[in-house]
Amino acid sequence: MNIKKILTIVYHSLFWIIACLVFTHNSYMRPIAVGALYKEYLSFAFIVIMVYSNYLYFIPRYFQKGKIKLFWLFAISTILLAALGEFMLVKPNIYYCIVRSLKPDEIDKYFRAILFLIIFRDLCFFLFFFLHKIYKDLSEKYLYEQHILSQKTKSIIITQPERKKYCEIYIQDIAYVSQNRNITSFHLINGTAINQYFSLSQVEQLLPENTCLRINKTNVVMLSQIMSYNESTIVLKLKENDEHVQLPISEKYLKDLLHSYNKYNKLRDKVNTKDMANSSNGENKLEVKKVADDKSKLEDLREIKLRPTAKEILLFIKNNPGCKVKDISKKVNWTDKTVEYHVKNLKKYKLIEYKGDLRTGGYYAVKQKNIN
Repeated sequence: MNIKKILTIVYHSLFWIIACLVFTHNSYMRPIAVGALYKEYLSFAFIVIMVYSNYLYFIPRYFQKGKIKLFWLFAISTILLAALGEFMLVKPNIYYCIVRSLKPDEIDKYFRAILFLIIFRDLCFFLFFFLHKIYKDLSEKYLYEQHILSQKTKSIIITQPERKKYCEIYIQDIAYVSQNRNITSFHLINGTAINQYFSLSQVEQLLPENTCLRINKTNVVMLSQIMSYNESTIVLKLKENDEHVQLPISEKYLKDLLHSYNKYNKLRDKVNTKDMANSSNGENKLEVKKVADDKSKLEDLREIKLRPTAKEILLFIKNNPGCKVKDISKKVNWTDKTVEYHVKNLKKYKLIEYKGDLRTGGYYAVKQKNIN
C-alpha cells in the first residue's frame, strides 16, 4: 500500500470521526433520547455503509459506465434503507420520551419530521461523497490524458490564470518547476516563468516519466538541465542567457537524485555516441541496435515487474484487442474483481489503454516497456 492510499484512508477516517462526534453530540434526538447514545453511533454506521457502497461500487459500476437510471435507483434505495434502519433503531426511545407530552396525531407528525431529517442528513452525506468521487476521477482522467499528450507531443498545455489563456510549453524548454503556496511556476531556459494552478505532485504526473525529479518540497528539476550538484545544492544552467540557478537539495531526495541522474547520464552518453547506422559491419550493427535500445530506455528508465496473473491478462488483451473485463474474466476463469485489479495496474504502467465509449469500447495493448 503506497503513501497516497494511506493518506486517503487517514483523511476519510478523520472525516468520519469528526462527523460522528458532531452529529451524535449535537443531534436533534439528544434532548429526548439521552440514553440512546450507543444507538446513534450504530445509526451512524448505517450512513458509512450507505456512502461507501455507492462510493466504491455503484458509482464506478453504474454511473461511470453510463447506466445513470440504474445508478440512481440503487443510490436512492440505499439512502432510504439506511434512513429507515436508523429511524427504526431509535423510534422506541423517541416514542417513550414523547408519548406523555404529545397527542396521537402529533406523534405521527413528529415521527414523519424525524424521518425526513434522517433522510435529509443521509442525502447530504451521499451528495458530498458523490461530488468528491466525480471530481477525483475527472482530475485523474485529465492528468492521465495530459500525460499521454505530453508523451506524444513532447509538450504540455497549461493555462495562464493572469492572462486567461492557454499556453503550450515544450518540455525541452523547461529548466525547473517551483511552487509558492497554490501557484506553480514553470521556469524556462530562456529565463521566463509561467504560472499555473498545479501541485508539484500533479506536475510529476503530467511530465513524461523519468524526465524530472523532485529535489525538495517546493522544486522539481528537469534531469536534462542539471549542470552540477553536491550534497546540499544543485546547479541548473539556463542556456539562453547563460545564467546559473542554484537550488537546495533536501536530504530526503538526495539518494534518488544520485541514482536517477547517474543512470540518466550513462544512457545519454550511449545515445550521443557517433552514428554507426551506415556501417555494414555486423558488430557495428549490433552496437547501433544497442544504442537505440538505450535511447528507448532513456525515455522510460523504470523496470516494470508484473505478476504471472497480470502477464496472462496482458497477453490476452494483446491477442484480443477491444475486450472488456467480463470477456477477460470468462476466458481466464478469474473473478471480475481480480481482473479489474490487474487491469488497473496495467493502465497505471501504461501497458494498456481504454479506447471508445463506455458501452462499445474496450482495452488495447500499447507499446510494452521493460517487463519482468
